[in-house]
Amino acid sequence: MIADALNANGGQPILTGADLEPKSTAHLSGLNSAPAVSQVFTAKGTAAFAKFTTEHTKELNGIVLDDAVLSAPIINEPIVDGKAEISGGFASLNEVQVLADRLNKAAGGRRKP
Repeated sequence: MIADALNANGGQPILTGADLEPKSTAHLSGLNSAPAVSQVFTAKGTAAFAKFTTEHTKELNGIVLDDAVLSAPIINEPIVDGKAEISGGFASLNEVQVLADRLNKAAGGRRKP
């Protein structure tokens, strides 16, 4: 299933770090206070992700950085407002903080040294 998610756009990335704002945050979400990451897209990223999530609702979305799959959440609904939340399957707030930090380091096209 993850392979399908990674190939959903012909194997090409839907977004790159340049499409993310460095505003990802770790938090507890929902009634169950489940660990989650919120992220914000640039205008270009918002348009691309809105199109992709509209066409791929209820499918997995592979999040890959430096050739490593960081997460593969299900797209619950089209994400058209430039803000997304990654939730489900995280064991702790620390785990989502690591993901948020990695996304922030990649934002704007930056990579970790």
